Amino acid sequence: KPVQPISGENTSTAMSRPYQILVDAPPPPPAVNAEQAPALNAEQAPALNAEQAPALNAEQSPQHDIELDELKNITENFYECKPGRCLIILNKVFDDEDLHNLSAGGINRDLDRLDEIFAETLEFKTVIKKDLKKDQILDIVQRFSGREHKGAFVFVILSHGKVVNNELNIMGTDGNPITISEIQSHFSEFNCSSLIGVPKIFLIHVFNLSLREITSVCISESDFATICVSGPHDDVHGSIFVKELLEKVETSPLDAHFSKFVEELKELSGEREWEMKCSMQQLHKYYTIFMGKKQKEYAKFMMKYQRALKNWIPLREQTIADVEIITQKLIKHHRNVNISRITGSVTSIGGSAMAIT
Repeated sequence: KPVQPISGENTSTAMSRPYQILVDAPPPPPAVNAEQAPALNAEQAPALNAEQAPALNAEQSPQHDIELDELKNITENFYECKPGRCLIILNKVFDDEDLHNLSAGGINRDLDRLDEIFAETLEFKTVIKKDLKKDQILDIVQRFSGREHKGAFVFVILSHGKVVNNELNIMGTDGNPITISEIQSHFSEFNCSSLIGVPKIFLIHVFNLSLREITSVCISESDFATICVSGPHDDVHGSIFVKELLEKVETSPLDAHFSKFVEELKELSGEREWEMKCSMQQLHKYYTIFMGKKQKEYAKFMMKYQRALKNWIPLREQTIADVEIITQKLIKHHRNVNISRITGSVTSIGGSAMAIT
């Protein structure tokens, strides 16, 4: 709308005025600053407080807190550990006549693939043992748990098994069973303090055994993950699951989370000839297992990024606190300006009334 002159104002003055007045709008009150109304301070206008100005209150912008929580989750809910030790046990020759021997050709194929997965691609320090009796398995497990670990731990065993009291048992070459919980207990917080807060992954592979009756595959401690697999073993090509595992590792994205990786394997089992039972609940953080040669540069970037993010989060929190202080000062200033204008208007009206009187 065109600029309109107010009372006592000519057209040229109206055109030079820095603000416009709508035709149907009342004239603004004369500008009066806080010094012209010292008697009316903030305490005399309690109705105009911060709660009545929600748009200027930083606390009513929950997006800041949500974003901050998400940023903290990136660093706090992520296992920051490199590949550590990997113990692989393959039993192929059994003393028990009820347990058939596995072909050397198939087992050797499994060994080559497991070594390629954990030693070459994922860069774990891999130790391989063959044809161990129950006592020998427990002995090597105890020796590994007594070592000083500086990274994630992986335990892999391929052997016959059986289900006893709804729990999977691994068979030694002498035909004596070992429960998964007995093996895992050696790596508990009490028995292996260097693995506290570090992922401990157990891959248990048995052959042609139904896993439906199994109700527990993992001890109830943090940072444990168990993958139980049952499937056929070919005399020439070895385990179909190990073959698929290698292909999955080679094709997975660099930042693949281990839990999601296992879930995709489990979904794949419905199309293949193996059966899986997993327990991933004890892994309370995200874990990216793909830290091998091809992923070194990515790992270095992630570590630098996480350190930078950790340093930045406190600065952001301080900035938010500073903005809140400034916001409160602006609210107070806005309130005092309104009080001054109202006081000026009242004084003007009062003066006019006295003049008329």
